[in-house]
Amino acid sequence: MLRSVVAVVVLAGVCLGQGVVLPEATGEIMPGSEWTVLRAAELAQVERATDPENEIARAMLLTTVAELRDQNRTEQNVLLHRLGKEANQLQLVQCYSQDTRVTSEELLGESAVEKIRDNVISELSTLELPLTCTGTETSQTWAVPALLLHFEYGGTQPARRMDLHVVPAGNRLQYFETHYLAGDLTAVQATEDVLGTFNGAKEPDGRVSNLLIGGLAGAVAGILTALIRRNRQQRRAMTAGS
Repeated sequence: MLRSVVAVVVLAGVCLGQGVVLPEATGEIMPGSEWTVLRAAELAQVERATDPENEIARAMLLTTVAELRDQNRTEQNVLLHRLGKEANQLQLVQCYSQDTRVTSEELLGESAVEKIRDNVISELSTLELPLTCTGTETSQTWAVPALLLHFEYGGTQPARRMDLHVVPAGNRLQYFETHYLAGDLTAVQATEDVLGTFNGAKEPDGRVSNLLIGGLAGAVAGILTALIRRNRQQRRAMTAGS
């Protein structure tokens, strides 16, 4: 009975259309009623009444949450999840930010994009589960141009995809990391609908001196490195479920 009550309360909060304030007050997002939102209190729990029942989807979520707890990032991250048309098609949106002042022009410079791409692949790819960048582009999701990198994991059937959105949010860099299965035809539109509601995208305040390419790449790699262990656990879950 308690689990049912908890589920109703959590889902009711989302159904009411309440804005989700992101950590460090970078802005708000407005997820639809089909999304479950996990903030610090929910991320601190081992399991929740709203966790998916399907074994593969559940493993993807639980390993993600467990690593956030292990890295003491439950206060810094907000995690959203929902299911696609199939029970195993978990869609994840992870929101976090970095204390780095970067203009969209600096972020989208060719050398910076290449270094960020290469850093992500270097940190997350393995022989068993190679990570390939399938494309980079300038995202027009917000009024401020943003960087969007597309990745795909090999070694699993169906393949798993990751999109990384990076956008200036004033004096911070905002990251939106989305994960979904290759066969999930609803995932891209569903996640973009959520990201499009973010109201904090803006250039840094005042004049910003040119950021060295190495420094920018280091800033991005730093936040990603904090999530490496989580991704390794996810790889094990993906391999077990394939």
